[in-house]
Amino acid sequence: MLKQLFAPQLVILYVLAASTIYVHFRGKQRLRFARQLGDHSTYLAPYNVLMYAASAVPNKPVIPGAESPQRKLGDHPRRGRSPVRRRLHSRGGKEQ
Repeated sequence: MLKQLFAPQLVILYVLAASTIYVHFRGKQRLRFARQLGDHSTYLAPYNVLMYAASAVPNKPVIPGAESPQRKLGDHPRRGRSPVRRRLHSRGGKEQ
């Protein structure tokens, strides 16, 4: 009996079910059971769980701006456009 419960086919099914439950309850938004079964997140759940475990990024939905590598430079996103605007105006082109 115990040998049948730990058959390789069933172990794969147990891993899929456990990782699906983990991914399902990880976020705030949840799908209905019938929709969850057909969703891609159900079948990619084992891979996602491995990626969550190996990730160095904090387990938060939004990374604060202070932790972003782009923000460490202290640049404002609009400042990068000024050289492009100068070149565009020097050629006589129009800005969109």
